[in-house]
Amino acid sequence: MPAGPKNALDFLAFEGLRKPVKLISYSDNMRGGQFGAAALVPVLQRLGMVVLPKPTPVGNVPQTLQADGQVIPDAPLASRYESGLHAPLVKSPTTQPSSRSTPS
Repeated sequence: MPAGPKNALDFLAFEGLRKPVKLISYSDNMRGGQFGAAALVPVLQRLGMVVLPKPTPVGNVPQTLQADGQVIPDAPLASRYESGLHAPLVKSPTTQPSSRSTPS
């Protein structure tokens, strides 16, 4: 990892302590930056951040995303990227804490 990004992570490590991290990587090929994201996982974990499972690699960016960042509707993997990018940002009703009554 280059020194600049590592120094930035070290500087902000206290802010991210025990907070969830969703890795989203991209590239202009089909790999979608997956190796870069995988290399970040142990660094973020060592800094005390909780790395969420299932990173979202976005491949073939010029054929997948518009200039404003929206997914091109007829892109080959449009539905996969829509769910991978938007689903983690939306709270699901099933993730709400349950209201359990405690016995008296």
